[in-house]
Amino acid sequence: MAAIQKRQDGSTDFYKNWTQYKKGFGDPFKNYWIGNDVIHNLTTTNQELRVELLSFADEKAYALYSAFQVGNDSSKYLLTVSGYNGTAGDSLGYSNERMFSTHDEDNDPSINNCAVLFHGAWWYKDCAISNLNGQYQRSAISGLSYYPFWSSWKAYTALKGTTMQIRPN
Repeated sequence: MAAIQKRQDGSTDFYKNWTQYKKGFGDPFKNYWIGNDVIHNLTTTNQELRVELLSFADEKAYALYSAFQVGNDSSKYLLTVSGYNGTAGDSLGYSNERMFSTHDEDNDPSINNCAVLFHGAWWYKDCAISNLNGQYQRSAISGLSYYPFWSSWKAYTALKGTTMQIRPN
């Protein structure tokens, strides 16, 4: 599996602009976004996505999607995702057929800029029920949505670690 996103501590700021998410940033061994152009290129053929989640109590859960594709820059990196299975619940399906948004490139249909409200870039609809690129927290705080969370697993509680991995399906 190829990791396209990873969070394990707060040493990398994920509140980046459109160009930075396009090109990618971070350290693949710690905190990392491979880049939207690379994700698009890797998903031109059918890929599956595995999202691994870690709570601050060291509990683990996963979400597996049998179909995962990200469009090109001109589509604003449109997300196509389906075929959920796993233990975390489906918190990414809500973002299906949504464009990617950053604080400087608002592509969500909400009146607000969800990337600013949620302090991270993601495929927002009327904001989101997941956001793995939010501001990293050092504890399991909850109630707000500007940190990494997966609502169908731990509601709006900050997560300690996240990984998004793809492989051919």
